[in-house]
Parts: sequence; C-alpha cells; structure tokens
Amino acid sequence: MFVASPTVRAAVALDNRDGRRIEELEWNRDDDRARLIARFAELRAEGLSCDVLWIADDEFEHFLPEHISNVRLAAISFFSSPFSAAALRRYMRIIETCDYANERRIEKALIRCLDVAARIHFRTPVMETHAVFDHRGATHWFSLNGALERGEQTVLPTGELSVLTDAAGDFSLSTPFALDGELVLRGTPIVHRGNRAVTEAETASAYQAMSTMLEYPVIARVEAGVVVGLRSPVRRHNPFAEALERLFSIDERYRKVHEIGFGTNVACAQLASGNFFPNERTPGVHFGFGLGGHTPFHIDLACTQIDTQIELTSGAMVDLYQALRLPRGNNDPVDDNR
Repeated sequence: MFVASPTVRAAVALDNRDGRRIEELEWNRDDDRARLIARFAELRAEGLSCDVLWIADDEFEHFLPEHISNVRLAAISFFSSPFSAAALRRYMRIIETCDYANERRIEKALIRCLDVAARIHFRTPVMETHAVFDHRGATHWFSLNGALERGEQTVLPTGELSVLTDAAGDFSLSTPFALDGELVLRGTPIVHRGNRAVTEAETASAYQAMSTMLEYPVIARVEAGVVVGLRSPVRRHNPFAEALERLFSIDERYRKVHEIGFGTNVACAQLASGNFFPNERTPGVHFGFGLGGHTPFHIDLACTQIDTQIELTSGAMVDLYQALRLPRGNNDPVDDNR
C-alpha cells in the first residue's frame, strides 16, 4: 500500500516489479487516518496483511498496535522541512542501501559494549572537554534498527539506538540524565516541528538559527543532565551561542538534555545539507532538547567533534565507534541535489 499526499504523489512513479498488488490511498490530513485504519481492518478480516509506505508533507502519528497487527508500516515525513523530489531521492538512496540484518548485528554489538561499560565518556581532545554519562541508571531505551515485523511501524531511515529521560511521549524536568561535564556542540541540527500550530516559517527560522553550530561551536556545561552554562571556543562573535541563549530564555525546558542518540546508519555518514532527518542517523552521538507536544520544537544536535568512549569496569577506555567498526559521521554537510 502506498499512502501519499497529493504533492508527493505527483512527484513519484510506482514500478510494480515483483507483481505484488499495489493499493493507493491519498493523504489529506482530515479523515484519512480513520480511513486507513478502517482499510487495515478490512484486510485483516479477509486474512490479508500489507506493507505500507507512507510519505506525506504532514506529521506522522504512530498508530495503536491493535490497528496495525497485520501491517508493516514505514513512514517518510516532510512535516518539518519542505517536500522536494531531490530530498526524496536522498531518502531513497539511503533506504535502498540499507542492510537490515547487518543493522541488527551492529545494534547487538553496541548493546554488548554498553552492557560491559561502567559509564560512557564524551570527549573532544582538541578542546580539552569531557563529560560523563552514567548510562546504567537510564531505563528508557529505544531501538530504531532492523527490518519491521507485522504490527510494527517506524520512520525511515532506521539506524539508531536512543535513550530518553522519560517514557515515550512524556517530558518532565524532574527526570534528568546523570550527565555531567562539558560537551562540544558542533555539527548539524535536525529541527523537528512540534505540532501543527508551529508554522513552517517558524521551523525554518529555528533551523537557520541552530545551523550556525557548523561554523561556530559552543561548549555546553552540563550538570545532572541540564545545561547550566555556555562558552565559546572561538573569539569572534558566536551566533550559535546567541541562538542557544535565546532558546533557553524563551523556554527553560530546553536546557534539559532529553535524548542521547547513538547513530548507526553507515549510509548517513556523509551529512546532507539542510534540515534533513536522516542526519540524525549518522554514526556518532546526538543530543536532543525539548519534545514535540510539550515544546514547539524537538531539536537534535548531531555532534561531529565528540569521541564516544566506554569505560570498562577495569578502567580501560574503548572508543565505541572504533569497536563497532563504523565510520564516524564527521564530515561537513554537502548539498547533493541529484
């Protein structure tokens, strides 16, 4: 089943190479969610299952397990950045190269590393910064790796193991990470629009402000999972530091590190320019601030100058991504519109 908004549908062609039945449903936000759930139920009553690709210039809202028991549902959302054929081609190149079995193997190796680690260290030697994360006390871990089974749904591309301070969908200042030290925030942002009340123009403006982190790094002092201070490692004017201070002044909740994500998708190692969701899956660590439904934006900062190390109980230090044999996503974003 192919579910797409009219803008998306006009830009794509379907090629039925394997002879499987393809059914289409137009997505216009209003009653289409209910129609899709009803169609799943009809198929289930007929003893049929389906694989769904959902692509729309809308927010992807997860479906309840009982609604998709006979479904594997994968989504590409253009809710936070404008749809374009070039952006969709970028997505498809990444998705088509994914080896889901290998993705599962990488995740198992990553989990084994975390299981034997006493704690996780985030270091940037060139700036002499160091932060420590007591990950063993964190409980809300989420896997975004591997192929889907019936009754499962995901946003593409896959390739991440993440940990949140709260259960999925919850957000509270009373549940911080045990994260202390200094983090170098340099790389690329991914700005997620929090809800439909937030405009596309406001989202684009927030992204532009955050995107200065590529050229103007900021060192964030974190105590008990909360950013308590910022300093600039560059002597010149630092617009990224100003953007963060402005964000914190508007809503203090953005000071809390809500998510720590470990990207594992090799196809995302070369960062793409713009507010491009797959940058979140680049091999390396990203830190998430805010949460849609609670704050206007959820902002992920993919930090390309941080070395992620695990400390073994023996005291030995191991570079996590070297142990996983994954290339670090440490390249500057490129503008690839092919």
